[in-house]
Amino acid sequence: MSEPPVIRVSDHRPAINRVLAHYGLAPETLEVVPSVFDWCRTNGVAEENVGRMAKCFCEWEKGECRIVMCEAFSQREFNSANFAMEFRGFVEEVRKLDSPKRNLLHLLLHEIACHTLRTTEQVPRDTWAFAEMAKHDI
Repeated sequence: MSEPPVIRVSDHRPAINRVLAHYGLAPETLEVVPSVFDWCRTNGVAEENVGRMAKCFCEWEKGECRIVMCEAFSQREFNSANFAMEFRGFVEEVRKLDSPKRNLLHLLLHEIACHTLRTTEQVPRDTWAFAEMAKHDI
């Protein structure tokens, strides 16, 4: 039996759309799906992480961005992502992710960073996302 969701993306869609707009992205940029892994398989995209929470697809030359995100998250999923960030050196920053809403905001900004920074590298995206969090609320 899976853990019940602690946050549903649809409950925060108006705020998410405002964050997207702040970075010049339309609401349609974010596609909310039951499973990112299954979405990737259905759309012919290589993905090995069955627990992938979100994934960004950018064509930087064209200025295009698409973010695919799971429709709901459990605390266990956030804990796993946070542990990975702590391992990459973001110990103090992760302590600020003290609610499901703050975790969701960081996840969204992390994916937006792919488009904004034009990189798929995790550390610069996390650094940017933590720095940008003070500008937004979900």
